[in-house]
Amino acid sequence: MHWIKENISKIPSLQAYNHHVSTIEETVYDKPDLAIELCKSLLEGICKTILTNKGVDYLSVDKFPKLIKLTIETICAGTAEKDDLLDLGTRVTSVAHKIGEIRNKASFASHGQDIDHPKLSNTLSNFMFYVTDAMGGFILSYYLQYSLNSSVRIKYEDCVEFNDFFDSEHHIQLGDIVISASEALYNQDYQAYAMEYQEFLLSKIEDMEE
Repeated sequence: MHWIKENISKIPSLQAYNHHVSTIEETVYDKPDLAIELCKSLLEGICKTILTNKGVDYLSVDKFPKLIKLTIETICAGTAEKDDLLDLGTRVTSVAHKIGEIRNKASFASHGQDIDHPKLSNTLSNFMFYVTDAMGGFILSYYLQYSLNSSVRIKYEDCVEFNDFFDSEHHIQLGDIVISASEALYNQDYQAYAMEYQEFLLSKIEDMEE
């Protein structure tokens, strides 16, 4: 899952999903049922995390395809490619729907299947592997490029450039111990941190426009 891993490496707060990815890679041939189960779980987790970060309520979304579509609508809102991407998102949801159907038929653990229920082939699980990487990679890539900086929920570990800048501007030292000003602000006054971060982003945009 090169595309998903490439983008996760750039968003530290999402690196917990590396465990999902590695497990899928390890089971895609030997345990196809489990691999497909985890593919759906990985996409759901990525979508729910992004929607939470953007302040979008997804609790009323009861279908996997709708969750995928809502995520794509959210991350491409306001872009020049919006209409094309929404159309693409609608088409992608048909694939997402099929992923859900396959998973429901194959999931021995989650749906109490009979012990002799039909098993899936590793050819199908390999196909799902690449579909998941394409869908998840696209969502993460677009989120990273166009939507991450405008998130409502800000994750400290994702703001490396700002943190380094803020720490260089606000040196805090107690005896021999150097304290990260940015981390202290994030933990003690999240709203103040968010304001400083947004001002930093605005200043970067202004510098680019000059």
